Amino acid sequence: MVSTKTVPHTRVKAKIKKDDERLRLALRLSPSPMWIFDLESLLFLAANRPAQLQLEYSLPALKRMKLSDIIPADEHPNLYLTLKQVGRFGHFPGRWHLLPKSGQTISVSVNSSLVKFNGRNAVLVSAFASPFEGLLTENCSRYFALVANRISSAVISTDSALRIIQWNKAAEDLYGLTETEAMGCLIDEVCCTEFGEDQQSEARASLRTKKRWQGELKQHHRNGAELWVSTSVTLLEDENGNFLGGITINHDITERKKVEDDLRHTKQVMEEINQILQHAFEREQLASRTDALTGIFNRRYFFEFIEYEVALSKRYQQPFSLIMFDVDHLKLVNDTAGHQAGDEVLKQIVLLVQKELRSVDILARYGGDEFVILLPNSSVPDALILAERIRSQIFAANLRVAGSSLQVTVSIGAADFNPSVSSSAELISHADEALYSAKQAGRNCILAYSAKI
Repeated sequence: MVSTKTVPHTRVKAKIKKDDERLRLALRLSPSPMWIFDLESLLFLAANRPAQLQLEYSLPALKRMKLSDIIPADEHPNLYLTLKQVGRFGHFPGRWHLLPKSGQTISVSVNSSLVKFNGRNAVLVSAFASPFEGLLTENCSRYFALVANRISSAVISTDSALRIIQWNKAAEDLYGLTETEAMGCLIDEVCCTEFGEDQQSEARASLRTKKRWQGELKQHHRNGAELWVSTSVTLLEDENGNFLGGITINHDITERKKVEDDLRHTKQVMEEINQILQHAFEREQLASRTDALTGIFNRRYFFEFIEYEVALSKRYQQPFSLIMFDVDHLKLVNDTAGHQAGDEVLKQIVLLVQKELRSVDILARYGGDEFVILLPNSSVPDALILAERIRSQIFAANLRVAGSSLQVTVSIGAADFNPSVSSSAELISHADEALYSAKQAGRNCILAYSAKI
């Protein structure tokens, strides 16, 4: 029973508070004299600065006075008649004579409207020097109210505490809240604003210095649906620089953001696909030029590279040499320990050879147990020095194969590209002949090509 009575009472109090805030903001923003008085007692309840200047009384002084105190006594009957009309119709225009503190009577046109203030029936009076001024002000107010409700963007007015005092039709549609529900609430709470990193501090800094800020904000509908708005916030100040409130205009950009997110996702997917294709291409390229067993260059890549070296040597007269070697008696290892053991021998020999090479040297598997080493910018003596280091390292190494220690030797032939050599094929033939001679000489030895071989 208690809750059913408390909830309506709370809503009534909230509505009274919202009405009061709207009236106080109207008083602060109006350039024309405005005041509010109690309909029954005629006591002044509020008055803006222009009204205080017009009547020549301070606000505390006015709050101790009645409306009849500033109206000549002979016009009191007309005053009471006017108030009856206001109470009956809610609004009544007229022309009054006022008595300021100086006693000099002034004539003004007034618009009187019945309002609720502090929970009491009250009258809001707007005073103008001429009927035209009052009519113009009233028409402007109606016009701007009409525009606010016709505009497609949400227009939200807030007071100095950032509580909502105006909420147009577009705002109702965007957030799913009626003006009555939104009035008096904090704007960021009603709109469920989620500020980005440093966005709130940047907005405050801009409002503090420029009195305006524009940006994009993530917010939510009352049903929880995500919204994105392009927002423009402008602060309102009086002629003395006192903060009165603000105007916020929010334009719905949710669909645009969804398109941007889709495009961003599509771009990310395309980049991932491109990376996959690039890696696949690189693997394909690598596979096309490397030997699957040993991981060094294969015969195909060796032929491509030696042609490049031949062309370079012919153009710039740069020497280069070629080493060709094979593993002695590898067939015996394959026959006795198996082909896997023979493959292991080849892989371990490649590791030993790579330790002796320069970064510019090219090691490739020529076929079976034969290997070639292309040595840029080198001569046969240079090739023989390297060949001896390779031969001695392999001979001294005890290879671990199939759980056993195995001593392996290699036979090596060397040749160089010089003016007497016409092509890469001829150079390869020379190195092959030198290798054959080394094997004929007893293996585990090195021979350089000579025309006498």
